[in-house]
Amino acid sequence: MLQHEKIPPPYVLVGHSLGGTFAKLFARMYPGEVAGAVLVDARHSEFAIWCHRIGVDRLLYEPPMALFFLARPATRGEYQALSTTMQQANDAGAFPPVPLIVLTQEQASTHWPMRMGQVWTAGQRKMVQMSTLGRIKVIKDSGHNVHMDRPEEVVRAVLGVVRAARYLQSKRELRRA
Repeated sequence: MLQHEKIPPPYVLVGHSLGGTFAKLFARMYPGEVAGAVLVDARHSEFAIWCHRIGVDRLLYEPPMALFFLARPATRGEYQALSTTMQQANDAGAFPPVPLIVLTQEQASTHWPMRMGQVWTAGQRKMVQMSTLGRIKVIKDSGHNVHMDRPEEVVRAVLGVVRAARYLQSKRELRRA
């Protein structure tokens, strides 16, 4: 789509929830085209596996089949391909060493079943480690939909990644000169 629309790289990727998985997959498949990323309460690719291992009820971490029938066709397709997408994200290679901000909700540790919230929080912290330039920010007064609960925080993170990416680009250009 980006090529079709003639939007040249580099890109700053922003993904919420499952969209974070798509952003991570893109960054790993096309590392030379990515300048930075913001993951907004993104799902770690091993979240379901970890939940299953510690005995969290499956209905809490996997969408019930009824959602497939209620959702739009494109959304149904995303849900149906979820395990394949997660596996592709794991197998796609290393995340590029670009500025990365992981925004995560505060409520996973207080409003979710305790073990599930701990798994979610651990996954968020693990995603920060994908880049040596990664950092995490827990967003106060926010649930999973950080972009709706605290949109200013998402905007601040995106602008911060853009500034960091531009700074790194200028340093690389100075070294070449």
